[in-house]
Amino acid sequence: MAIYYFKAKCGKKVLSHLEYIERVDKYKYKNDFVKSKAFNLPEDFENIKDFWESAVRYERKNANIYREYEIALPREFSNEKNIEILERFLEKIFGKDYVYNYAVHNPKGEQPHAHVMFCDRKLDGIERKKEKFFKRYNSEKPELGGAKKDEGLKKKKFLKCLEKVGKNI
Repeated sequence: MAIYYFKAKCGKKVLSHLEYIERVDKYKYKNDFVKSKAFNLPEDFENIKDFWESAVRYERKNANIYREYEIALPREFSNEKNIEILERFLEKIFGKDYVYNYAVHNPKGEQPHAHVMFCDRKLDGIERKKEKFFKRYNSEKPELGGAKKDEGLKKKKFLKCLEKVGKNI
């Protein structure tokens, strides 16, 4: 029987957490890495590491840089099937509206789970340079400010809706 586990959290130490979930540098010794992937990167960013480095550099000093979901995946399924289910779930949640990345781990082949990191700044179709993307939103002239933060992602109501999304996959 599948075990259900879902945890939502936020943090500031995004680069060390990215290294941890991607199993690079000091985490190379862990041999449970399955796959990682990033979605919806704006044009000005080379890769997900560049995106999160820019967040650290340009986001306001006391901000939570990233949000994360830790999700248990059914061990009865193959890694490929779990990734397929995870990507469908994330597409329904984030679509093309947010930058997000995931990493799937499967320690000892018995505990498959995913770490999903995402930025709560909503993509609005306006091209912004790295320096501007994380600046304060300008409601009168959106093209002059950063991408707007979606406060709805922080609410319990949103998290409760995720259960309904998961059941429909």
